[in-house]
Amino acid sequence: MTLVNADFDLTVDSTNAEPNDAANIVNAIDARYISRDQTPVDLMALQVRNIDTAYEAVGASQFAFDVLRVLATSCVIWF
Repeated sequence: MTLVNADFDLTVDSTNAEPNDAANIVNAIDARYISRDQTPVDLMALQVRNIDTAYEAVGASQFAFDVLRVLATSCVIWF
C-alpha cells in the first residue's frame, strides 16, 4: 500500500491463482496481481513492461532468479 501511495505502478506476483484473498486486496488498492502459475515471467514482463524493482520477501527466491533476465537496465532487486 505504501508503494501505491507513492505512485509506484505496483505488480504483485504470486504462485496462487485468482480468485483468492491476497488478489482481492491487491486489486482493491489498484495494484496488479499476476499469478506465476498462470503467467510465465516472460509474459509478465510484456504486461508490466519496464520492471525497475523486484522485491522478494517470502523466501521464494526462485522468482528473483527467474526475473533477473527481464529486469530493466537500471533496476534494483531486493532479497
